[in-house]
Amino acid sequence: TRMLAGPMDYHGGGFRYVSEKNYKPRNVAPLVIGTRARELARHVVYESYLPMLADYPAAYRGESGLDVLVDMPETWDETRVLDGAVGDYVTIARRSGDTWYVGSMTDGEARELSIPLDFLGEGNFKVQSLADDTSPNVKLEHFQKIETTATASYIINAKLLPAGGHLMIITK
Repeated sequence: TRMLAGPMDYHGGGFRYVSEKNYKPRNVAPLVIGTRARELARHVVYESYLPMLADYPAAYRGESGLDVLVDMPETWDETRVLDGAVGDYVTIARRSGDTWYVGSMTDGEARELSIPLDFLGEGNFKVQSLADDTSPNVKLEHFQKIETTATASYIINAKLLPAGGHLMIITK
């Protein structure tokens, strides 16, 4: 339910993931409820005037997905809300230059979302998806990287774990 009244100041970026049942507040090496794919998507979904990573630098060294956050723009040229239900899930697309970033996040329920790409316009696009690890031995800090070519008529089916996420980076 964040941002219903406009932008906010939110400092995400924790990379120590646990399920809601395993979460305990702590001051040293704080834990984050959710998945790595959700944390990456959060930087697209949440409109914060000062995006940043809130943990200390050594917490990110060698971590998968850090390169995505380093390359993510600080400002956006266009924003579109593609789908959502307050308190349940959301999918937001933001464009910077010619690149679209599409972030999806869910609450404590696992979901499968159908994300239409009809906002893209004409042509072929490269879609890089960073999706929750849904393998039998799920590790919340892992994500699947899936690359495909798509057009505006394409629909991406995203499987999100509880407190999970999905991020797409779309280029022409």
